[in-house]
Amino acid sequence: MSSRALVGLLAGVNEVRALRTIYPTGLGRIGHAHALAARAHGRACTVLLCSHFERYIYAINEEAIDWVNIKQPSMSLIPIELLLQHSRAPIDDLARTDWTGRERKLRNFMSSDGPLWSAGTAPAILDHSQLLTWLKTPKPEGLRRFYRQYGISDIFNTITRSSRIRGQLILDLQELAEKRNNIAHGDLSSQALKTDVTRYLLAVAKFASSADKAFAQRLRRMIRAPSPPW
Repeated sequence: MSSRALVGLLAGVNEVRALRTIYPTGLGRIGHAHALAARAHGRACTVLLCSHFERYIYAINEEAIDWVNIKQPSMSLIPIELLLQHSRAPIDDLARTDWTGRERKLRNFMSSDGPLWSAGTAPAILDHSQLLTWLKTPKPEGLRRFYRQYGISDIFNTITRSSRIRGQLILDLQELAEKRNNIAHGDLSSQALKTDVTRYLLAVAKFASSADKAFAQRLRRMIRAPSPPW
């Protein structure tokens, strides 16, 4: 089975793949107009694909946390890095607040995060939105950090045995993210050829399909569930 997040991503990949097939080759006689259309086409495919990929990371995080909350495991089974990230924003907010104005925020923190850190019987509920406040663009290092929160030390080593394939996958995902950022920030010199878009499509589909399976098994082992979430 696949996660709902992966199903949504692959639909987005197919959308970009369909867009890529309508490459503006029929404008060759126009010259400059053809060049502009071809460049805009590659840039649009890059931004759209990266947006779908970024959405996948947020969606798979939400799907995972929803499943964990339903299972209500002991918080002792949850990786400390995930718990620390969950509590980071409210604690940082408390630190910025004057001492005399901390009562309400302290009470809110104890209500939302207190059960995560206590051995009491109160149900502990994780909030998926607290876990990705740091993510801007899905670059390889950010992907490593996301899965590391759940106890996967290096997601690329987990999903790829071949160093050559792993290196190319990392390179393609890094390039996709950097080009997306350059384009989004108005860099008109940044472009993606049709062959570039093809590489990005393959990299995103390969990474997500493989990571989806590894993540499901990690979640099962993490909370000692009898079966994975998908």
